[in-house]
Amino acid sequence: MADERTNETKGRAELVSMLAHELRGPITTIRGIAATSRAHFDRLSDDEKVEFLGLIEQESDRMLNVVDQAALAMRLAAGGLAAPPGPTELAAIARQGIEAAALEDRTIELELDEVPVDADRTMLIQVVRQLVRNADAYSPPDEPVTVRVRREGAQAVLEVADRGPGVPEDRREALFGMFPNWRPSGYEEVPGTGLGLFISRAVVAEHHGEISIEGEPGGGTMLRVRLPAGETTDG
Repeated sequence: MADERTNETKGRAELVSMLAHELRGPITTIRGIAATSRAHFDRLSDDEKVEFLGLIEQESDRMLNVVDQAALAMRLAAGGLAAPPGPTELAAIARQGIEAAALEDRTIELELDEVPVDADRTMLIQVVRQLVRNADAYSPPDEPVTVRVRREGAQAVLEVADRGPGVPEDRREALFGMFPNWRPSGYEEVPGTGLGLFISRAVVAEHHGEISIEGEPGGGTMLRVRLPAGETTDG
């Protein structure tokens, strides 16, 4: 029991430290823009004002993502899903997760079959959003991200594949832990809380499923989610 309390306290301390670290950058940027705008507002061109507002929006979104991920990690640690699962379609969840990822400059290739699942729709949408954003962050800008949904026997399978540098087999499992410190060569400066895959695995586990990192034929990384498939309504 004492060890459990120690681990819980350590986990909370790590979360607080992560929040402070991840929020400091965007807060500093927003404060700098505000100070510059106030001091030189009359001399700023309309294009400069639009650029500053865009940066504020971008950094605010980054802050919101950090807070959302930390809050979700604590919710999962405290008791799992907030709502009971219900019948839904995994292809529809994939589409909504892609939309939530809001990738304006990335081509998304879709291979989606209709597969029913019992799921907390909101939570699984967040998983898809995270996996798609992950693929975007570790892909060359001119390469597509592929999202697939299909049925394999009693399982519903979701795959998100990129054409980036890939992940060595001996690194894959560690990336599902809290705050992994590994990045592929050339992507060391990619920002992130280090909670995305940790949260994704916890959510998938709550749905009695599994998530893994695989190599993609031809290079790249594939994140594969397997969930119990629901009852088909055909016939």
